[in-house]
Amino acid sequence: MDKPTPETLHVQLTELNNRSRWYCSQLWQIPFAYVGICGITIGSILSSSNTLHPGSYLGVVSVVLAVIGMLITGHVFAIMKLQDMAIEKLQDVEKSLGIAVDGRAINIKWDVVFMTALITSTTLFMLAMGVYFISKG
Repeated sequence: MDKPTPETLHVQLTELNNRSRWYCSQLWQIPFAYVGICGITIGSILSSSNTLHPGSYLGVVSVVLAVIGMLITGHVFAIMKLQDMAIEKLQDVEKSLGIAVDGRAINIKWDVVFMTALITSTTLFMLAMGVYFISKG
């Protein structure tokens, strides 16, 4: 296999930098968007006077939002893995170019721990609220 040219490696370096930044921004944006959607949805149901049985309707919507939260948690873990892969590739390109290896992943990602806890607690709250309102009928 041919060795990549320095121009190709510089393009890869730029793309990997952009990709790792995009993954990092997604780790912050997705959890807050989920919490916001949950709040807006629940608020609109509670303030709506058109719903015949707001308790059972609220329960079903809460369970659906909890399932979405579980899917989002899986998505966040996939983004974390992709971010780590992008950083590893970034390091490989930096080594190939002979420049200082600057891209690195932090071992304990406290921001990700916080965001995962936020998603999980919101998901559990939505699930508990859903079960409560469905059982009340």
